[in-house]
This record gives sequence, C-alpha cells and structure tokens, in this order.
Amino acid sequence: MDIIKAIVISIVQGITEFLPISSSGHILLLKRLFNFEVNDNTFDIVVHFGTIIAVIIYFRKEIYELIKALFVEKVNSALFEKVISRKDAIKLWICMIVANIPAGIVGIFFDEYLETIFGTLGEIVFLILSGLFLYTAILLFSTSVLRNKGKKDFFSISYLDAAIIGIFQAIAVLPGISRSGSTISSATFMGVESKDAGRFSFLISIPLILGAFLFKIIKNLKIDNFTDNSNILIMIIGFIVSSITGYGALKALFGIIKKGKFWAFGVYMIIPIGVSLLIYFF
Repeated sequence: MDIIKAIVISIVQGITEFLPISSSGHILLLKRLFNFEVNDNTFDIVVHFGTIIAVIIYFRKEIYELIKALFVEKVNSALFEKVISRKDAIKLWICMIVANIPAGIVGIFFDEYLETIFGTLGEIVFLILSGLFLYTAILLFSTSVLRNKGKKDFFSISYLDAAIIGIFQAIAVLPGISRSGSTISSATFMGVESKDAGRFSFLISIPLILGAFLFKIIKNLKIDNFTDNSNILIMIIGFIVSSITGYGALKALFGIIKKGKFWAFGVYMIIPIGVSLLIYFF
C-alpha cells in the first residue's frame, strides 16, 4: 500500500466514522469505484484504533466524571451542569450496556456474513446502497422537526430509550446506514435534547468500536492473517491521520448539533445517493 492511498483511506475512515454519513457506505463506494480495497489487515486495525483514541480523547472529561461518580456519593459536575449521584451514574452505565447489546449480537453473528454478501453482489449493490443512504437521509431530515422538542437530559434516558436506540444502532450495521445518525436521531425521537443525544451516541460507540477492534484482532490471529512485513511508516501515518481527522470530525459535528443543524447532513446524503443510482443505471 502506498502512502497516498493510506492517507486517503485514513481520512475517509476518520471523518465518516463519526459524521452521520455512513463510514461503511463510503468505504464500500471507494472499494467498488476506485479499487480502494484494504487488503492489509494490520493497517485496517491500526486505522480503527486511531478512531477509538479520537473519541476517548474528545470525551475524556465525561468519561472521567462518569467513572468517578461510581466511587463517590456525588460529583458536582459543571460539564453536565448538575450534581451526579452514584445512582445516576450506575443507571447511565447500565443504559449504555443495554444500548450496545443489539449491535453486539448482530456484529458477532452477522458481520462476516454481511461483509461477504455486499462484497460479492454485482452492480445491484449500488441500488441497495442508494436505498440505505436514503434511509439515513430521512432519519437526519426528521430531526429538523423534533430538534426543539427534546426535554430529557443525559441522565433522564431510560432503559427503554436505551434499548430502542440500541436497535437503531444494530440496524446501522448495514453499509449506507450511519451509526451516529441512527443513534442521535433515535435518541431525539425519544425526546432527548440534541447535545445529550450526541453525547450518549458517542459514549456508547466506545465499547462498540473497541469490541469490533478486538474482534478483528482475534479473527486475524486465528487465521494468521496479519501482514508479515508491515510498513511501519504507513501504519504510523494511518494512525495519526485517522486520529486527527476523527477528532476534527467530532468537534465539527458537535458544533453543528449546538446550532440545531444536524439535519443538514441529510442534504449531503443526496450526493452518495445520486452517485450510487447513476452508477447502477448508467
């Protein structure tokens, strides 16, 4: 793999992993249009690790306060603008576990199957992708109607809310459906305030991305499928680029959420929908 290809893949992965535009859908388009196949499993793992580091760094204060609240009676949080009790923290941690159960099940039992199916489909894959991109666009546009109706804060998310958000997250295993778009939109549907919907979405993404990262390592260890002579420079570049672009994407996303413009990503989604349809028909 040359450096230019490594940088392009890292940028796409870093940006689309967190913006609500579907990283898997964009990567699939790259693979099919420009033969950007990532045959280097070590590089793929390193790039994903870079995105994990980005989200942990971005939410380091939230993570610290939520862990701290498990060990003390109360945490006076300026970040969450409230006093966090141990009960609040325990409930929230359980909600985050509940939200990850559906996606965890789908990922373990169906990820490889779906990857094989979408990898072997002919030109019809572009028609399917356009439909899945359209689904994401509809979710994003729908938040424009509900953006001022959120009354629940971060700690008011119920177990039922978490389960429903988790189901939407599990559906997002399909290429073309955005995980962040699905979880933030579904949290908004549940009446969660936009900023806290975003917080919940990305905090539950940490164990999910980390689990996928570890699962990929274990799978490749079992079949001895790591690159034997990996280019260390390319690995370092991939890690740094995916981390920086991932962090930048998170910062940009939350700036847009604060302005109440989350729905605007639906406008962007018209581009991959159109590209997919054009390729299929012509």
